[in-house]
Amino acid sequence: MWSTIGIVEAPGMAKTNLTLQVDEDVIRHARIVAAKRGTSVSALVARELDGLVEQEARYEEARGRAEELMRGCFGTTRSS
Repeated sequence: MWSTIGIVEAPGMAKTNLTLQVDEDVIRHARIVAAKRGTSVSALVARELDGLVEQEARYEEARGRAEELMRGCFGTTRSS
């Protein structure tokens, strides 16, 4: 997976083109899913990546809070 140099300006956020290598069968099925949902394969991928990044951020936030609680309960400090 690699990013190309094309950047699209959108209100509040710049967007960068991304080129992926995906099996033809996956692309064919993704086009069908996108058509059923009235969207594009690009929009499907963008939505999934947004969700993945958001989920990871929430996990890291919760992990940090849990570590703080454990440090408070056990009175220890941990250096990374």
